[in-house]
Amino acid sequence: DNADNADKYDEDLEDLQRKRADVAQCWVKYYLYLLETGRPDKRDEVPVETDVDVRFDIDVADLEADVPCNIPANYAEAKICFVQGTQKVKEAMTFYQLDGHTSDHVSCTQDNSSFYRHLAEYVEDVDTAAKMHKRRADLLSDLVNQLNSQYFLAICKQLHYELGEIYAEMMRLKMAKLQAMPVPEPALASKVNKLIQFGLGHFQQFLDYHCDKHGQLPDVHDEMAARSILMAHFWMARLTTKLLSP
Repeated sequence: DNADNADKYDEDLEDLQRKRADVAQCWVKYYLYLLETGRPDKRDEVPVETDVDVRFDIDVADLEADVPCNIPANYAEAKICFVQGTQKVKEAMTFYQLDGHTSDHVSCTQDNSSFYRHLAEYVEDVDTAAKMHKRRADLLSDLVNQLNSQYFLAICKQLHYELGEIYAEMMRLKMAKLQAMPVPEPALASKVNKLIQFGLGHFQQFLDYHCDKHGQLPDVHDEMAARSILMAHFWMARLTTKLLSP
Protein backbone atom coordinates (compact mmCIF):
# COMPACT_ATOMS: atom_id res chain seq x y z
CA ASP A 1 0.00 0.00 0.00
CA ASN A 2 2.81 2.40 0.86
CA ALA A 3 4.43 1.66 -2.49
CA ASP A 4 1.13 2.29 -4.30
CA ASN A 5 0.62 5.52 -2.43
CA ALA A 6 4.15 6.64 -3.27
CA ASP A 7 3.58 5.87 -6.95
CA LYS A 8 0.27 7.75 -6.91
CA TYR A 9 1.98 10.73 -5.25
CA ASP A 10 4.71 10.77 -7.89
CA GLU A 11 2.15 10.59 -10.70
CA ASP A 12 0.10 13.42 -9.22
CA LEU A 13 3.20 15.54 -8.69
CA GLU A 14 4.35 15.02 -12.28
CA ASP A 15 0.88 15.85 -13.55
CA LEU A 16 0.86 19.07 -11.50
CA GLN A 17 4.30 20.06 -12.77
CA ARG A 18 3.22 19.38 -16.35
CA LYS A 19 0.11 21.53 -15.96
CA ARG A 20 2.15 24.37 -14.49
CA ALA A 21 4.55 24.12 -17.42
CA ASP A 22 1.62 24.16 -19.86
CA VAL A 23 0.19 27.28 -18.20
CA ALA A 24 3.62 28.92 -18.39
CA GLN A 25 3.73 28.14 -22.11
CA CYS A 26 0.36 29.84 -22.57
CA TRP A 27 1.83 32.97 -20.96
CA VAL A 28 4.83 32.69 -23.28
CA LYS A 29 2.55 32.81 -26.34
CA TYR A 30 0.70 35.79 -24.85
CA TYR A 31 3.88 37.83 -24.36
CA LEU A 32 5.19 36.85 -27.80
CA TYR A 33 1.89 38.02 -29.30
CA LEU A 34 2.23 41.41 -27.61
CA LEU A 35 5.80 41.84 -28.83
CA GLU A 36 5.04 40.76 -32.38
CA THR A 37 1.91 42.90 -32.66
CA GLY A 38 3.74 45.96 -31.38
CA ARG A 39 6.63 45.66 -33.85
CA PRO A 40 7.35 49.01 -35.55
CA ASP A 41 6.47 47.57 -38.96
CA LYS A 42 3.09 46.32 -37.71
CA ARG A 43 1.84 49.25 -35.65
CA ASP A 44 -0.18 50.72 -38.51
CA GLU A 45 -2.06 47.52 -39.18
CA VAL A 46 -5.74 47.49 -38.25
CA PRO A 47 -6.29 45.14 -35.30
CA VAL A 48 -8.72 42.27 -35.76
CA GLU A 49 -11.92 42.95 -33.84
CA THR A 50 -13.98 40.27 -32.19
CA ASP A 51 -17.43 40.21 -30.65
CA VAL A 52 -16.47 37.51 -28.20
CA ASP A 53 -16.56 38.76 -24.61
CA VAL A 54 -15.34 36.06 -22.26
CA ARG A 55 -15.50 36.71 -18.53
CA PHE A 56 -14.58 34.55 -15.57
CA ASP A 57 -15.74 34.94 -12.00
CA ILE A 58 -12.18 35.11 -10.67
CA ASP A 59 -10.64 37.89 -8.62
CA VAL A 60 -7.30 38.73 -10.26
CA ALA A 61 -7.08 42.37 -9.23
CA ASP A 62 -3.83 41.77 -7.36
CA LEU A 63 -2.22 40.38 -10.52
CA GLU A 64 -3.47 42.84 -13.12
CA ALA A 65 -0.99 45.57 -12.23
CA ASP A 66 1.94 43.23 -12.85
CA VAL A 67 0.80 41.91 -16.23
CA PRO A 68 0.97 44.16 -19.31
CA CYS A 69 -2.19 44.18 -21.38
CA ASN A 70 -1.34 46.83 -23.97
CA ILE A 71 0.69 46.46 -27.15
CA PRO A 72 4.22 47.78 -26.40
CA ALA A 73 4.89 51.10 -28.11
CA ASN A 74 8.59 51.42 -27.33
CA TYR A 75 11.64 49.54 -26.09
CA ALA A 76 10.91 50.12 -22.39
CA GLU A 77 7.45 48.58 -22.69
CA ALA A 78 8.74 45.77 -24.88
CA LYS A 79 11.44 44.99 -22.31
CA ILE A 80 8.74 44.32 -19.70
CA CYS A 81 7.11 41.74 -21.98
CA PHE A 82 10.52 40.27 -22.72
CA VAL A 83 11.52 39.88 -19.07
CA GLN A 84 8.21 38.39 -17.98
CA GLY A 85 7.99 36.19 -21.05
CA THR A 86 11.46 34.71 -20.75
CA GLN A 87 10.77 34.05 -17.07
CA LYS A 88 7.78 31.96 -18.14
CA VAL A 89 10.01 30.09 -20.59
CA LYS A 90 12.31 29.20 -17.69
CA GLU A 91 9.34 27.99 -15.65
CA ALA A 92 8.19 25.74 -18.48
CA MET A 93 11.69 24.37 -19.03
CA THR A 94 12.02 23.28 -15.41
CA PHE A 95 9.63 20.49 -16.38
CA TYR A 96 10.32 20.17 -20.10
CA GLN A 97 13.90 19.00 -19.86
CA LEU A 98 15.80 18.00 -22.98
CA ASP A 99 16.14 14.43 -21.73
CA GLY A 100 12.63 13.03 -21.79
CA HIS A 101 10.73 15.97 -23.30
CA THR A 102 12.85 16.80 -26.32
CA SER A 103 10.18 18.29 -28.58
CA ASP A 104 8.74 20.53 -25.86
CA HIS A 105 12.23 21.57 -24.75
CA VAL A 106 13.11 22.54 -28.32
CA SER A 107 9.87 24.51 -28.60
CA CYS A 108 10.68 26.38 -25.40
CA THR A 109 14.19 27.19 -26.63
CA GLN A 110 12.80 28.48 -29.92
CA ASP A 111 10.33 30.64 -28.00
CA ASN A 112 13.25 32.02 -26.02
CA SER A 113 14.99 32.82 -29.29
CA SER A 114 11.83 34.54 -30.53
CA PHE A 115 11.82 36.85 -27.51
CA TYR A 116 15.30 38.08 -28.41
CA ARG A 117 14.30 38.39 -32.08
CA HIS A 118 11.26 40.52 -31.28
CA LEU A 119 13.06 42.67 -28.72
CA ALA A 120 15.78 43.41 -31.27
CA GLU A 121 13.11 44.96 -33.49
CA TYR A 122 12.49 47.63 -30.85
CA VAL A 123 16.18 48.57 -30.68
CA GLU A 124 17.70 51.31 -32.82
CA ASP A 125 21.33 50.63 -31.97
CA VAL A 126 22.77 48.16 -34.47
CA ASP A 127 25.33 46.64 -32.10
CA THR A 128 22.71 46.04 -29.40
CA ALA A 129 20.39 44.36 -31.90
CA ALA A 130 23.26 42.22 -33.21
CA LYS A 131 24.05 41.06 -29.66
CA MET A 132 20.45 39.95 -29.22
CA HIS A 133 20.64 37.90 -32.40
CA LYS A 134 23.98 36.49 -31.23
CA ARG A 135 22.21 35.32 -28.10
CA ARG A 136 19.68 33.57 -30.31
CA ALA A 137 22.46 31.87 -32.23
CA ASP A 138 24.10 30.70 -28.99
CA LEU A 139 20.82 29.27 -27.68
CA LEU A 140 20.04 27.29 -30.82
CA SER A 141 23.64 26.22 -31.48
CA ASP A 142 23.98 24.81 -27.97
CA LEU A 143 20.71 22.96 -28.46
CA VAL A 144 21.38 21.46 -31.89
CA ASN A 145 24.83 20.31 -30.79
CA GLN A 146 23.16 18.16 -28.13
CA LEU A 147 20.81 16.46 -30.57
CA ASN A 148 21.50 13.33 -32.57
CA SER A 149 20.27 13.98 -36.11
CA GLN A 150 19.67 10.27 -36.56
CA TYR A 151 16.79 10.46 -34.07
CA PHE A 152 15.79 14.12 -34.33
CA LEU A 153 16.35 14.84 -38.00
CA ALA A 154 13.32 17.11 -38.49
CA ILE A 155 14.28 19.23 -35.47
CA CYS A 156 17.90 19.50 -36.61
CA LYS A 157 16.78 20.63 -40.06
CA GLN A 158 14.59 23.29 -38.50
CA LEU A 159 17.27 24.56 -36.15
CA HIS A 160 19.99 24.80 -38.80
CA TYR A 161 17.66 26.69 -41.12
CA GLU A 162 16.79 29.15 -38.34
CA LEU A 163 20.47 29.55 -37.49
CA GLY A 164 21.16 30.39 -41.12
CA GLU A 165 18.50 33.11 -40.96
CA ILE A 166 19.95 34.47 -37.72
CA TYR A 167 23.45 34.84 -39.15
CA ALA A 168 21.97 36.43 -42.28
CA GLU A 169 20.25 39.02 -40.09
CA MET A 170 23.42 39.66 -38.10
CA MET A 171 25.27 40.12 -41.38
CA ARG A 172 22.65 42.62 -42.55
CA LEU A 173 23.03 44.68 -39.39
CA LYS A 174 26.82 44.71 -39.52
CA MET A 175 26.82 45.44 -43.24
CA ALA A 176 24.58 48.48 -42.67
CA LYS A 177 26.99 49.73 -40.03
CA LEU A 178 29.95 49.15 -42.34
CA GLN A 179 28.34 50.97 -45.25
CA ALA A 180 27.55 53.95 -43.03
CA MET A 181 31.24 54.45 -42.16
CA PRO A 182 33.18 57.14 -44.06
CA VAL A 183 36.14 54.78 -44.03
CA PRO A 184 35.16 51.09 -43.67
CA GLU A 185 36.96 49.24 -40.88
CA PRO A 186 38.80 46.10 -42.08
CA ALA A 187 37.96 44.33 -38.81
CA LEU A 188 34.25 44.92 -39.33
CA ALA A 189 34.47 43.79 -42.95
CA SER A 190 36.14 40.60 -41.74
CA LYS A 191 33.33 40.16 -39.20
CA VAL A 192 30.74 40.47 -41.97
CA ASN A 193 32.48 37.74 -43.97
CA LYS A 194 32.61 35.46 -40.94
CA LEU A 195 28.89 35.91 -40.35
CA ILE A 196 28.26 35.08 -43.99
CA GLN A 197 30.33 31.92 -43.71
CA PHE A 198 28.45 30.86 -40.58
CA GLY A 199 25.14 31.43 -42.33
CA LEU A 200 26.25 29.50 -45.41
CA GLY A 201 27.44 26.65 -43.21
CA HIS A 202 24.08 26.28 -41.48
CA PHE A 203 22.07 26.46 -44.70
CA GLN A 204 24.42 23.89 -46.25
CA GLN A 205 23.94 21.61 -43.27
CA PHE A 206 20.19 22.00 -43.70
CA LEU A 207 20.52 20.94 -47.35
CA ASP A 208 22.86 18.07 -46.49
CA TYR A 209 20.18 16.60 -44.23
CA HIS A 210 17.95 16.26 -47.32
CA CYS A 211 20.60 14.43 -49.37
CA ASP A 212 20.69 10.71 -49.98
CA LYS A 213 23.59 8.46 -49.00
CA HIS A 214 25.47 9.59 -52.11
CA GLY A 215 25.24 13.24 -51.07
CA GLN A 216 22.69 14.10 -53.76
CA LEU A 217 19.39 15.91 -53.35
CA PRO A 218 16.43 13.82 -54.54
CA ASP A 219 14.71 14.88 -57.76
CA VAL A 220 11.31 15.05 -56.06
CA HIS A 221 10.32 16.56 -52.69
CA ASP A 222 7.05 17.11 -50.94
CA GLU A 223 5.71 20.65 -51.25
CA MET A 224 6.86 21.89 -47.84
CA ALA A 225 10.37 20.45 -48.16
CA ALA A 226 10.71 21.75 -51.71
CA ARG A 227 9.89 25.28 -50.62
CA SER A 228 12.35 25.29 -47.71
CA ILE A 229 15.10 23.77 -49.90
CA LEU A 230 14.49 26.40 -52.56
CA MET A 231 14.57 29.19 -49.96
CA ALA A 232 17.83 27.82 -48.53
CA HIS A 233 19.38 28.04 -51.99
CA PHE A 234 18.12 31.60 -52.33
CA TRP A 235 19.57 32.51 -48.93
CA MET A 236 22.93 31.01 -49.83
CA ALA A 237 23.02 32.86 -53.15
CA ARG A 238 22.16 36.13 -51.43
CA LEU A 239 24.77 35.62 -48.72
CA THR A 240 27.43 34.73 -51.28
CA THR A 241 26.85 37.96 -53.18
CA LYS A 242 27.50 39.89 -49.95
CA LEU A 243 31.00 38.50 -49.42
CA LEU A 244 33.55 41.31 -49.25
CA SER A 245 36.92 41.28 -50.90
CA PRO A 246 39.85 41.11 -48.44
